[in-house]
Amino acid sequence: METKEQVAAQNVQQKEAKFDSRRHIVGAFLGPICAILLWFFPFEGLSNEAHHLLAIMSLVAIWWITEPVPIPVTSLIGPTLCVVLGITTMKEAFSAFGNPMIFLFMGVEKFGKIAHLAIVSDQKAAAEAAGIAYISAEEKIRIEEGEEAYQTELKKQADAKAKEDARVAKLSKEQRKAEKEREDKIRAEFNEARKAAGRSAI
Repeated sequence: METKEQVAAQNVQQKEAKFDSRRHIVGAFLGPICAILLWFFPFEGLSNEAHHLLAIMSLVAIWWITEPVPIPVTSLIGPTLCVVLGITTMKEAFSAFGNPMIFLFMGVEKFGKIAHLAIVSDQKAAAEAAGIAYISAEEKIRIEEGEEAYQTELKKQADAKAKEDARVAKLSKEQRKAEKEREDKIRAEFNEARKAAGRSAI
């Protein structure tokens, strides 16, 4: 049976997946549309090459953010379009990929991932030795966010129930008031009828 934390984590994952799907779809169309608009509507003060480069960079920037295709593919789309569309030569377009700093950052990123995996492995081993379930930092964040969303939903339900109870109580009070007024009216009419018949009122 799933626990409340697992259900909350699944809800968060579903929302994240839905958001990513919409982000990819929007980016897939928005990027080319912006690039085409910038391509055919030039800006004053920009050369023809700079203007076309701006159009390509808008496509690349939007696709970097929305990720309709993997980021490495997007990184190659920019210089490839520059070469195909005659903005620059292949040597100039791809020369930055041979910069030593690129390989330095790649090495740092690779080392960071290896170190992170080693730390996670040690934490898992320690959790298993202690007989407890291991939860990663990302999962903890998702669970906390899911718990917050769960508590917010509970509060909304409680507020809605309180409003409904208040409405029912108010309705019941009005009904009791109307019933009392009806009884008083009937009693008054009855007393008037008794008085008319020469009897004492009750």
